[in-house]
Amino acid sequence: MITGVDDSVLVVFISAVLVNNLVLEWQLALSPFLAGSRRIDVAMGLALTSLVVMTTGALIGFALHHFLLVPLALTWMSLILVLFSLVVLMQLTAGLIKSRWPGIDQKYGVFLPLLMLNSSILAVVLITIEKAEAAGMAFVFSLGSATGFGLVLVLFAGLRERLERTVVPKTFKGIPISLITLGLFSIAFSGF
Repeated sequence: MITGVDDSVLVVFISAVLVNNLVLEWQLALSPFLAGSRRIDVAMGLALTSLVVMTTGALIGFALHHFLLVPLALTWMSLILVLFSLVVLMQLTAGLIKSRWPGIDQKYGVFLPLLMLNSSILAVVLITIEKAEAAGMAFVFSLGSATGFGLVLVLFAGLRERLERTVVPKTFKGIPISLITLGLFSIAFSGF
C-alpha cells in the first residue's frame, strides 16, 4: 500500500483519507469516534488533536524503528517502544494543552482520554513502521489517515446533530440510529 517508490504522494494521501479510512474501512477507533461525534465543536477539536498526535506519533515511531531498532537488531521491541513513545507523546500533549490553553482543557478535557483509547493512532504507527520505506511516505500516510479520521468524525457529528432533531422510533433513539447511520455512511464511502 505505501511501500513502493513509484507510489504517488497524492495517491497515498487520497487512499488514506477516502479508500482506507480508519473508521469506515478498518473499524478502528469506534469508541472515541462515537463519543467524540456528538457535537461538531467537540468533533473538530478531537480531529485536530488526532491530526497532531497521529502524525507526530507515526514519525516518532518510524524514526525509532528504522534508526534505532533496526541497526541494533532489536526489531522485536518495536511494539513496546511504540507504546511507550505514544504514552509519552500523549502526556506531553496533555501537559501542553493544560499549560497553554487551560480553557480548552476544562471545556474539552475529554480529548486526551479519547486519544489514549484511540486504537487508530497505534494502528497508523504500526502500519508506517511495517510498510513505509521513507519518512516522507510515513508522514503522508499518517497525515492522510488523520485527515480521513477527522473528516468522517466532523461529517458524522453533523449528521448526529441533525438526527437528534429528527423524529425516530423510540427503539432506534441514540446509539442504534447512530450505528445504522454509520453503516450507511460506510457504504457511501465504499464507493470511492
